[in-house]
Amino acid sequence: MTYKGRKTNLDDGTIQVELMSDSTVDRTIIAHSDSEANAMIIVWVAQEGYTRLDITDQDFTPDMDNFDALYLYQD
Repeated sequence: MTYKGRKTNLDDGTIQVELMSDSTVDRTIIAHSDSEANAMIIVWVAQEGYTRLDITDQDFTPDMDNFDALYLYQD
């Protein structure tokens, strides 16, 4: 199973974050900034769709230089 996220900018300035399991939208959340959206996606990926709640920031270091390639769902 592959976990990624998809971001869509909304007219009101918020960002819709779709948390994906493979090509299926598993959850949809609204973020108020790009950094908040990225954080939601990073947690989703690191914790493998919230199935590995034992994974924390002590165990996972996100690769922000390659964020789009590693963490964003590509249609």
